[in-house]
Amino acid sequence: MTTLKARIELFAGIAALVLFLFPLPAAAAGDGITAAVTIAPQAFLVDRVGAGRVETLVMVPPGSDPHVYEPRPRQLALLSRAAVYFQLGSGIEFENAWMGRFVAVNPEMKICDLSRSIELLPSSGCHTGSGPDPHYWLSPRKAARMAENIAICLARLDPGSAELYRENARALAAELSALHEEISELLAPHRGRAFLVFHPAWSYFAAEYGLVELAIEDEGKEPSARRLKELIDEARRREISTIFIAPAFPAASAAAIGDEISARLVELDPLSGDYLSNLRKAADRLDEDFRR
Repeated sequence: MTTLKARIELFAGIAALVLFLFPLPAAAAGDGITAAVTIAPQAFLVDRVGAGRVETLVMVPPGSDPHVYEPRPRQLALLSRAAVYFQLGSGIEFENAWMGRFVAVNPEMKICDLSRSIELLPSSGCHTGSGPDPHYWLSPRKAARMAENIAICLARLDPGSAELYRENARALAAELSALHEEISELLAPHRGRAFLVFHPAWSYFAAEYGLVELAIEDEGKEPSARRLKELIDEARRREISTIFIAPAFPAASAAAIGDEISARLVELDPLSGDYLSNLRKAADRLDEDFRR
């Protein structure tokens, strides 16, 4: 028996044991659909498209890093009741490491890849290797496509509500289109400007609005002393006065660069479940930074 197979069987056994010891309430298995997702922004999309017909389980809770997070036994127990898993499908480490084990815990669970028909950017330095950049949900136009994919998958699971899901996806797409136009207008004067982040999660957002994302993190690691000096020099050259950090990632390197270039640290959360407000906040903070 391979080590991976042994671990899969172990997690399946843990889930079964937790279900036996702590059975789920009857409401969790009601008439609606229980859907699992990797991160909170997906949950926002699923909840909007599902419109009360879907109960969503977020596997990577707020404040956690989806590149390294390991789910808890209680989450695996809940996952064993899910009808569908909406995966990002873009190579994020959490899904690479855990999807096989999730299927072992719940072999009947359908897998819906939300990256279907979405063009992905090459990795921006958050991973080793040459895979795609996984953070495509931070483009509102790509999020609209995600909503369409969600509606397609829900319609297959619940054909009687298919038109409801399609209508909800269309309404959400209209909101996302309006948000895209709003952000485009706000950031249009700043096209070509650069902003500095610790973790390179905002590449799709930057590409959408003609900005340049500079990242402190180098292939998932803290930068070397040489790379740190290069970043400080480039930040000075580009007159960067703000460094954007995320709650789930360390801020020591960002603080060191901030001290050198007299830049403030501002939090932007790429994993916020308050999706529309979060993108507006990101645009507002970038606009404020560029006007300083």
